[in-house]
Amino acid sequence: VPFNCKIKASNYKVEGLNSLGHWVHHQRALYKSGKLQKDREARLASLGLVWDPRPTYRRIPWEDMMEALKLYVSEQTQEGQEWNGKVPRNCKCKGSTNEDGEENNLGKWISTQRRLHKKSGKLQKNREAEL
Repeated sequence: VPFNCKIKASNYKVEGLNSLGHWVHHQRALYKSGKLQKDREARLASLGLVWDPRPTYRRIPWEDMMEALKLYVSEQTQEGQEWNGKVPRNCKCKGSTNEDGEENNLGKWISTQRRLHKKSGKLQKNREAEL
């Protein structure tokens, strides 16, 4: 089972367990809360389990992506032009790379911020104001 990707909770049935996906999710939750036994942590790490399976653009500090957005807007508004409020989905952050050495994806980040604001109302008020 590839541990560096998302495992659907309903896939990979294991005898005696609901599913491997649920079990892996539980192990990650225990790890995050500091309750995973050290020997189990070491065994899972030796298999290559990724503790945070979120895409790398979601692990970048919010403030860093906000600075990248400000840079993007300043580039778009040179020569007195007005910014149309859009960021292409595949827009990369110049000079800002993730842990894999790839340029951070500003387009995906801004799309996530919009979704948090519009659909779930989970965008923090101070962040909403800054955007």
